[in-house]
Amino acid sequence: MAESVQGEGGAMTQRDKSRKAGHIKMFVIADLKSVTIDIKIADNIDIQVVIDSDNSTSYTNIGSLVKEHRPKVIPKNGTAKLLLWVHIAISNARRMLLDIFY
Repeated sequence: MAESVQGEGGAMTQRDKSRKAGHIKMFVIADLKSVTIDIKIADNIDIQVVIDSDNSTSYTNIGSLVKEHRPKVIPKNGTAKLLLWVHIAISNARRMLLDIFY
């Protein structure tokens, strides 16, 4: 989960990407079942938020847990732009794990 700060006066790069993420929280979960994801969302996200996500079938109940859920079918060439901070956080975690276990 990554909180976006676009539209809140955050600094932008020349390519219109935010230079700042809000809060990022990562979990290791046992599976991608809807029930597992729903529990994590209910425990960690305020009910007044709006969630932008990909259109995974695991996210079927999110709309009932938060104010608004806006799932989008994201083409492969659009993931880097739409889920920028999620990808940066995953890349940084992978790099850290590779360094530790190298």
